[in-house]
Amino acid sequence: MNFPETITTALLSGYSVFTTFTVEKDKRVKGFSKHLERLKINSEKLFGITPNRKEIIEQIELFLSQQPKNKKILVRIALFPENFSIVFPEKIEKIQIIITGRELSIPTKPLTLELHKNIRPLAHLKTSNLFSSLQTRKKAHENGYSDSLFFYEDIITEGPTWNIFFGKKGKNPEDKDILFFPDPSKKTFLDGFTQMLLKENISTDEYEIIITDILKKDLHQFDYCAIVSSGVGIVPVESIDDIHFSVNSIKKLQKIYNEIEGEEIK
Repeated sequence: MNFPETITTALLSGYSVFTTFTVEKDKRVKGFSKHLERLKINSEKLFGITPNRKEIIEQIELFLSQQPKNKKILVRIALFPENFSIVFPEKIEKIQIIITGRELSIPTKPLTLELHKNIRPLAHLKTSNLFSSLQTRKKAHENGYSDSLFFYEDIITEGPTWNIFFGKKGKNPEDKDILFFPDPSKKTFLDGFTQMLLKENISTDEYEIIITDILKKDLHQFDYCAIVSSGVGIVPVESIDDIHFSVNSIKKLQKIYNEIEGEEIK
């Protein structure tokens, strides 16, 4: 792909914000408005300006018109400063939009994760500064794992491109399962929309939700866990380092997420 010369410096420096989501076969997107709102907020925080919604929609529609029909497409919207200068990064007058994507591919097997100490710069924002994240993924692959899982100050945070949650089964059949989500208040990870949508659609009659710090030393106390992202939905985790989990307990949660209705792209 040939990018405009005016944004090459921003591309090469990774100075951008982005969002990624799955476009379903009916051209609907779960949490579409949330994605665009976060993109706007992040762009305003980092660059001081943002493109308007209409401009972004037009670019998405143009991109989708060139993709295979009746396929789920993983779409990435990136915003870059035009005429960017690494000497004067504060001088930004216009934002460029780049849409990329590919046919959706979801893991078919439960994941094995390797713990890595890591925190992204401005971790609570969705920026394209993914070097350290992808390096940990590379190391995890080399060590025979599916992916890496980050911790910071011994607190579990996120993965390279996804969030994570943990679950405890009820002691009795009539008891609720308890779901534990990492606490985003310290801004050490991105509080993603997939887990937000999941939490919003979970029945409180069946599950109790706790937002808390999850410590490395406590991982063995959980019965199951899963990663969550707009690119893969909900995928069970088989193990973290040498700690193993049940992989069947998230089927109901997968069903809940899959039944969330998407929004039209407009």
